[in-house]
Amino acid sequence: MPLIKTDTVTIYNALGEDATGHMQWRRTVVPNVRYEVRSGAVAGVNGSSTTDGLMLFVPAPARAYVDPDEYAGSGWTLRDGDMVATGAHDEADPHLIASRAVFRITGVEPLTDRRGRLHHFEVSGA
Repeated sequence: MPLIKTDTVTIYNALGEDATGHMQWRRTVVPNVRYEVRSGAVAGVNGSSTTDGLMLFVPAPARAYVDPDEYAGSGWTLRDGDMVATGAHDEADPHLIASRAVFRITGVEPLTDRRGRLHHFEVSGA
């Protein structure tokens, strides 16, 4: 299946809790991706299965992307536990978006081309 990049998602990276105990999020709108929302049993990139899920394909190199091990709140990253919302959103907290449009990242797999260069990420969410 070709990597057609016509969709937009909003990535919400968890930054930790503020002094009142509320989770703080860094919101980044990422255009030129492809996603598929699937109902029923969905196999994730890590082999897990959920009842409803998201498969997200992000071409690399993606603008402002930071490796999860180096992420400190600038730019954006893809890591288990962060949130993805289909479409562009202005809400500061992903829990304020209609639940059917928001998925928790459950797996990230970087895929390389034949020369070993990063080609794209496959991200699963539930």
